[in-house]
Amino acid sequence: MTDRVIRSALGLIGVVCVGVGAKFLLERSHQEVISAAIWFTFPAILSDLVLLPIAAVVGHVLTKGLAAWARLPAQVAAVLIGTLLLIAVPYLGRPGLHEDNPTLLNRNYVAGYLMYVAIIVVLAAVWALIRLTRRDRPRRAHPAGRPDRPASPAGGTPQTDR
Repeated sequence: MTDRVIRSALGLIGVVCVGVGAKFLLERSHQEVISAAIWFTFPAILSDLVLLPIAAVVGHVLTKGLAAWARLPAQVAAVLIGTLLLIAVPYLGRPGLHEDNPTLLNRNYVAGYLMYVAIIVVLAAVWALIRLTRRDRPRRAHPAGRPDRPASPAGGTPQTDR
């Protein structure tokens, strides 16, 4: 199959899915449509206008004093831990726990969250140490110069595209 056929089939499937969703949406009451619109738009607005700027500022402040080799692993770990926290918040407080249904929320979600945070921190520390050891190692020169850069026309330093 060619790319054109695959793209056309996927586009057709997408249009059918939108049509089915529109049909179901039109069968709902006005209040349910408003509720669904709020449910779909509020997280995007909250994320883009509130959480992302906070994450950017916190990430900058927390990693400002770190060495360059540790900065990227710390920032990635902070984003992963924050995302995991947003996913885990509904479970950490156990708001849906009912005495008549012991199988609902039957785990220790706080311990699970802390375990995943520990795994992320350990992996980020290992990554940072790998970056540190690779930074300290002297680089071997390629016998024929740098093959990834063309020779300069005037015999000086090679020109790079920036």
